[in-house]
Amino acid sequence: MQLVAARLAARVAGSCFILGATLFPPPLPISVPPLVNTVHPALAADTLNPEQRLVAQAWKTADKFYVDRTFNDHADWFQIRQDFVHRKYRTADETYAAVGELLKKLDDPYTRFLEPSKYDSMVNSVVGEVAGAGVELLQEGGRIVIGDVQPNSPAEAIGVKSGDVLLAVDSIDVTNTSPDEVAKILRGPAGTKVGFSVRRADQDLDLRITRQVVQIKGVTSTRFKSGTKQIGGIRIKSFAATTSDEVKAALTALQKEGPLDTIVLDLRGNAGGLLTGSVDVAQQFLPKGQTIVTTSNYKGFSDKSVALSDGQDLTTPMVLLVNGKTASAAEVLTAALQENGRAVVVGEQSFGKGIVQSVQELQGGSGMAVTIARYATPNDNYLNKVGIKPDVPLTCGGAQSDIKLCVEKAAAENNALLKGSL
Repeated sequence: MQLVAARLAARVAGSCFILGATLFPPPLPISVPPLVNTVHPALAADTLNPEQRLVAQAWKTADKFYVDRTFNDHADWFQIRQDFVHRKYRTADETYAAVGELLKKLDDPYTRFLEPSKYDSMVNSVVGEVAGAGVELLQEGGRIVIGDVQPNSPAEAIGVKSGDVLLAVDSIDVTNTSPDEVAKILRGPAGTKVGFSVRRADQDLDLRITRQVVQIKGVTSTRFKSGTKQIGGIRIKSFAATTSDEVKAALTALQKEGPLDTIVLDLRGNAGGLLTGSVDVAQQFLPKGQTIVTTSNYKGFSDKSVALSDGQDLTTPMVLLVNGKTASAAEVLTAALQENGRAVVVGEQSFGKGIVQSVQELQGGSGMAVTIARYATPNDNYLNKVGIKPDVPLTCGGAQSDIKLCVEKAAAENNALLKGSL
């Protein structure tokens, strides 16, 4: 079956969606004939306990979808299944650890098991809605730092600020805890309360919020003047099912304020997300028929995604801001606009992730991400472990640094490629 990136529909309810993200880093199931489909009589599903069935389900998912049909040169791939399913598991944690160990045999950091809390977190990030505080969590060393505060969220209402260090949630110390685990504690039914402590400069603050359903806003915009140029800046934090509509609305609002001399898309720190979200954004700036990305599965079947119609803006000069954390679906958009001559890329070498994952739900609310395909840029370049070289190299800070300052720093370079843009 061909993987049609431009036409894949996000099916969270169907428990499968296509990701183009690094999850340090989702929907149409890809029906790929498995290399091995023989079921050993001793391992029939009705003879397995729930823990063994989870292990067997994870193996079957990898067997069906994994892009490398040698399974990392494991000729004993089926024997690996038998070895793991035969084990006796006493707890869920033991089972989860075994599934993780099984998938590590593939030596692919992106094919991985997702415990229920992590699977739930990933689904929420794609759906774009969650009941909680409305904050983005980053990990810096052993600390959890507030990366961003969603507009009109409970966190914004009580004055939480970007850069605050999260110390505890409901009196639970979150030092050396992963962002996923912290998010699990922060989330809960709408209307319930949660307390947390933050450190701001040298001051510790105890705060309490009422959880609300928060629409995750992955796109923000700003208009400013740089020299004589009117700049419309759009920051895309990650790609979800709603990203294309958000970018379209942001651009329309900026243009209503008056003509723009340059559009700047800020992709710094964007680790990817929903591949179709990236493809749809690219179509907004490309003429009909131009190639966006080509995906290929393990059989070598490939599908070229092209702009299906003329985009919303085909003429305003464009600049893309990227850095070493710009990855996957964000690199798809970057390469599509760069190689089609639509935008100048400014910043640092991007991360280099040129493979695609499908996220499948497993029993018990857990899930797994499995690498199902590779992608190539419009010029047939493979970016995995390579990344995208910027047209104008520039170090201008991470995702939280001001877009205007970065643009002004780029303009000061007086690079010929930016003449007429900045």
